[in-house]
Amino acid sequence: MRINSIHNLGLPRPTEVSQRPRSADKPNNRDVYQPSAAAKDFNTARRATMTAPDIRAAKVADLQERIANGNYNPSALDIATKIVDALV
Repeated sequence: MRINSIHNLGLPRPTEVSQRPRSADKPNNRDVYQPSAAAKDFNTARRATMTAPDIRAAKVADLQERIANGNYNPSALDIATKIVDALV
């Protein structure tokens, strides 16, 4: 039994690749990204948090000054409340 050549399967050869004609009535369709209103709001909030400072410098400076002057006397109840609230 003789096996025919695998090169003659009726497939187009690389030099014979046919170009699909572009139709003149169809515009060049491209995907377009259009973010939703929620995505725009999220992006605005993200930008705001990225540009905001992590530390409230004025409050930190005030506390540092009060500690250095000996005028900082936090309430024991306030400290205990903050600790309990952080654990719960």
